[in-house]
Amino acid sequence: MTNGWFQIVFFLALVFAVTKPLGIFMARVFNRESTFMDPVLRPVERLLYRVTGVDEDHEMRWTEYAVSMLLFSLVTMLLLYLIERMQGFLPFNPQKLGAVDITPASAAFQLPRVAKARGINEEELGRIVAASTKGRQLGFLGEPRVNVLELNLELDRQFPGSETRLREP
Repeated sequence: MTNGWFQIVFFLALVFAVTKPLGIFMARVFNRESTFMDPVLRPVERLLYRVTGVDEDHEMRWTEYAVSMLLFSLVTMLLLYLIERMQGFLPFNPQKLGAVDITPASAAFQLPRVAKARGINEEELGRIVAASTKGRQLGFLGEPRVNVLELNLELDRQFPGSETRLREP
């Protein structure tokens, strides 16, 4: 509980620390004044405008903006879906595992159903879930979690053949 409050206070302190400098920077950008990032990013911005056919002096109507926003949302949603589906094949994933984590409370809620489906003892399953539970990242970030794929692989290893006993729709 204390860890959660610490994270909230830390996050709010960061937000307050960057509010004024970021606000000044954004005001300069929106007023088309030069900023300290212009020498580096302005050529990249011009290149992107040229490649995508954007006229930076043209103001968008609300309908153009709405269509652009919807198309951007659709493309990023599809990209995120693709990343999640292909996660096991992407680099920086040496075990080729898809990171599907649930909370220990969610795992405990599913214990009776999974134990019945696999035909194993609920207490034994609870011990395996507890052993598969990972703590907070760096000891204080996030919440404890259970990786579903790793847990299922461990169950398949300890109880071969149990994965096919009963399938619920």
